[in-house]
Amino acid sequence: MITFEITQSDDIESIGEFTFNIDRLKIGDLLNSNFVLYEKWFRSSCITLFISKDRLFLKAHPEKIFMVNDIKYSGSKLLKINDVVEIGKTKIKIKSFSPTFDPEFKLNNVLAEKKLKFSKENPDSYNLINEIENEIVKLELKEWT
Repeated sequence: MITFEITQSDDIESIGEFTFNIDRLKIGDLLNSNFVLYEKWFRSSCITLFISKDRLFLKAHPEKIFMVNDIKYSGSKLLKINDVVEIGKTKIKIKSFSPTFDPEFKLNNVLAEKKLKFSKENPDSYNLINEIENEIVKLELKEWT
């Protein structure tokens, strides 16, 4: 499930909060988009929000520039709740997300709490694990491209 709010857009009919009970959401002006947004930037292109385990990613066409919290990006970006994605004149605030068909999601939250405790007790080991996790995220992004 992905919930987001469009706070600003040339397509005034798209302003508001939306929830989709899917793990992969295409936003664009194309007929195969789950959410159609009529804005100049989206012509012949779209972005995809997708959930992998307990992470939300944004994937855009490689030559398209987008901003997350006022920082420019292209390609793909890991998102968090309350991140604001700006594409053209459209601003999309991420409200919440959770895997639709992932029974392990609650287990992942328990593991995250244990990981936080471990990070305080073993900071060196935690840093190593964090680096490994970042490499896994990069591999997951490659899988979706």
